[in-house]
Amino acid sequence: MRMRFGWMLAGAVVVGIGLGSSRGAMASIGPVLGDPSGSSLGYPAGDCTLGFAFTVNTAYTVNYLGVWDATGELEEGHPVAIWDTSAIPVQLVTGTVVEPGLEQGQYDWVAVPATTLLPGNYIIGAFYHYTPDGVLNVTAPASVDPAITYTSSQFDYSAGLVYPGDPFGTFPYVAGPNFATEVTPEPATLTLLGAGLLALRVRRRKA
Repeated sequence: MRMRFGWMLAGAVVVGIGLGSSRGAMASIGPVLGDPSGSSLGYPAGDCTLGFAFTVNTAYTVNYLGVWDATGELEEGHPVAIWDTSAIPVQLVTGTVVEPGLEQGQYDWVAVPATTLLPGNYIIGAFYHYTPDGVLNVTAPASVDPAITYTSSQFDYSAGLVYPGDPFGTFPYVAGPNFATEVTPEPATLTLLGAGLLALRVRRRKA
């Protein structure tokens, strides 16, 4: 089955125009996919689950699930899940991204129970209604965590969140769902933070 999208050229919508600079930053989120630079903005021509297949190269702990946000405010909540690719796919982690929520870069996020993905093949998908929130057809992901290899975009027409088992060959890279790990501050950062708190404490004592 072929996926149909109503595409609006991104010449009029330069997506990468600094959505991240105007949104609340969550420094602890380390996303797998970086912010896309933009190509063409599209809206699903029917209810569907859209996402991508990927390979985990080294064990990766998922702490957040996300959805690309074209306008800075999602119109609806989006259930997101990650499945393995066994003969009967197993849903490993799920959550629903809503407004208002955690925001970083061009994505909105929801915290989920820590789930470790061992090396192997997986698929992530998010459910989209007919038109409220768009997705982005991009030439290639802006950046990909070295622990992950992006394989292909995936979809399935559905009335709710389902395993998107069909390759979306027309658009090999689609900015939609995303996932992330919890980033631990580097020791130097912790040292600077500790020094700052100590200085603040000394100032308060002198006052």
